[in-house]
Amino acid sequence: MTQRKLKNSNLVFFILAFFPVVKTITMPSILAKYSSEGCLVSAISLLLCDLLLTYAVMLANSYRQQPLENAIEQKYGKVIFRIFYLWYAIYFILKSFLFCCENALNLQANLYDTAPSILIFVPFFIFSFYACVSGIKSFFKCSAILCVLSISSLIFIFALTFTQCKWEDLLPLFNRPISNYSTAIKHTLFWFDDGLYLLFISDYIEKKSATTKAVISTLVSSSITAIFIAMFYSVFSFIAPVKLYAATQMSKYGVINSNILRFDQFAYLIIIFVNVFAISIPIIIASDCLKKGLSLKSKYISPLIINLLLALVIIFMDNKLNVYMAFLYKYLWHIVFFTGYVLPIIVILPLYKPVSTNGKTDAAEA
Repeated sequence: MTQRKLKNSNLVFFILAFFPVVKTITMPSILAKYSSEGCLVSAISLLLCDLLLTYAVMLANSYRQQPLENAIEQKYGKVIFRIFYLWYAIYFILKSFLFCCENALNLQANLYDTAPSILIFVPFFIFSFYACVSGIKSFFKCSAILCVLSISSLIFIFALTFTQCKWEDLLPLFNRPISNYSTAIKHTLFWFDDGLYLLFISDYIEKKSATTKAVISTLVSSSITAIFIAMFYSVFSFIAPVKLYAATQMSKYGVINSNILRFDQFAYLIIIFVNVFAISIPIIIASDCLKKGLSLKSKYISPLIINLLLALVIIFMDNKLNVYMAFLYKYLWHIVFFTGYVLPIIVILPLYKPVSTNGKTDAAEA
């Protein structure tokens, strides 16, 4: 029985809902730490790489006539098939761990007056387990409302922040050594390579016009991220590196806030809510990759393994989450670059070829 495909509009909402919000917590401060006023240059460089990755993945998908797993197994064999999916399972687990760390620290720092137990974050893994069992298609179906929430909350933060911006602090853009920009790029790679998600979820999307819509949506998402980073640095300038939780910090001085009520907190709480879904995405994909790599029959085993592993690691590393988080983005960037940008291209270039049908290819409709 042919699986029903989701509409391209679901893909548009998915990208706009989830891709910008995961970059609104600690990533802007890390960029500012290493490249100062050049943080916008580093961010745009990464966003352009993401845009190219998205285009390559979606264009290759438009040529494909069979599911990704079947195409890989048929082209490379069973052993490479298993290695490929197990490698990406490990990669997405590491990516998930980084996101879980920053969100757990964010909750502890901004939603409580006293330092709470890390156990406040444990309920997330119950939701994540349910999401893994339900599959990524369930996120596509609710992405429309989450897109509205995500974009509206960011626009609200932009509106509150705009009057506080000192745009001259972003100049000159190229006043730092090249090594500063490259270091900033290396240390924030984990927050990018969003096009990699599309490699694993493209089987659920209609092929017609998917490439165009994915690229345009990614361009809009990237623009939102670039504006966010520019406003963040223009507000805090040289103290931006110590403002670890950008989304809650940059709008706190808005003119409508008062000692009694911070109106920006409404937008911030919405971002936290959408982030619950956003950081579940790599966990879902990791679960699916582990299931395929180990040829597991039950849909419950791989979600249970991954969520239990992440929960235990988060609990036992409670007091050192920031240390392990820094270790991931500082010293594993080689793995991120290879897995996120190089390996997908190596795999899809020989894998996908246009198939002629009456002189036309499926890619012609992309």
